[in-house]
Amino acid sequence: MNIEKIDTIKQLFKYEEEWDKLLKYSTIGFSPFMSFTWVSSWLEYYSSEFEPYILSLTLEGDIIAFLPFAVRKGKRRALEMIGKRTSNLLDFIVSATVTRDLMGGFYNRVCSYLARQKNAWDYIYNYAVDEQDSEFRYFWNIAKNIFITHRLSNERIYKISNCSSFEEYLVKKQKKGRPFRREGSKKRRLIKLTNAKFTNDGCVTDVPQLVSTCHDVDLRSWKGNRTDGALWFSEEMLGGFYKHVLPKMVNESLFSLHRIIIDNETVSYSLIIGDKNCWYHFKNGYDNTYRQFSIGTLLTYEVIKRYFSIGIKEMNFMVGDEPYKNRFATTFHNSFQAYIFQRSFRGMLWKQIVILRQYKIYRWFRDKIISIFLT
Repeated sequence: MNIEKIDTIKQLFKYEEEWDKLLKYSTIGFSPFMSFTWVSSWLEYYSSEFEPYILSLTLEGDIIAFLPFAVRKGKRRALEMIGKRTSNLLDFIVSATVTRDLMGGFYNRVCSYLARQKNAWDYIYNYAVDEQDSEFRYFWNIAKNIFITHRLSNERIYKISNCSSFEEYLVKKQKKGRPFRREGSKKRRLIKLTNAKFTNDGCVTDVPQLVSTCHDVDLRSWKGNRTDGALWFSEEMLGGFYKHVLPKMVNESLFSLHRIIIDNETVSYSLIIGDKNCWYHFKNGYDNTYRQFSIGTLLTYEVIKRYFSIGIKEMNFMVGDEPYKNRFATTFHNSFQAYIFQRSFRGMLWKQIVILRQYKIYRWFRDKIISIFLT
């Protein structure tokens, strides 16, 4: 069993074919956010902040796992999951043919390897670790015996699964006490009063137009005046990561856009990423002017109907406790934020900083210091 570190983008491109092949037959299955296209694009775009720190694990000459870390440049030497800021579903890529006992032995060796790299990193951070279905969780359980660990509660991961038809899905929601009774009449009322059109743009091809459309809708949403309201499709991202990665993924037919259009203007959108096995409800938004018609809910309802009509096996609403996710999902998994600290002075220092950040007094003190320097 061998561990090799991939620390340059040029070196990473040698593994392109093996990466996607392993991902397809991995324990997590295919995920667009863990695909070689997404990972390499992220590393290229954030190259000024992060360097690759990917560990490849081989057994008898065959690669059985990739651990996609990136190390932050500068004084804050953190190992973080590649894809941070652009997705919250990030994990290790491990061959499904490897037994849990064998992988446990590998994770022990990985921890020993990382423990010797005290000058390279101070802590490992993963924003959302699935409590029930995550390779990182197994790694975390072994790392607790070697490193100092800390966990914070996090939001849930909502999904639609184990439903073979839209009718079965409606029955399941009925049993859970969350039936859909008025969506049909709401849709007819919206169309009658506004001449609204429900569109499915299929695979997106005009990426700049896509990002611009989503950004414009976000600015007219209820949170448009907040800095995080249009963060995912801000002007910076329009000319940045998404412009960088989406054209590459368009060739793989992984993006589709669903919209409600009124007077030739998009008032609600739902951007879906995924393949025939799973759709990820990646980003959605609606114009607050038409909130009385529940246009965001209506569009999600129509997307789910299409999801069943073409035989998709699962729909993932990703991490987040927004009320609409609970309404539409049939199941959920809990998640947590994971910190793994080196047993060193710097590692202990960063642990105390992470703990302090949980308290309001720290945030108040930090904001005061920033305001003093700014004025």
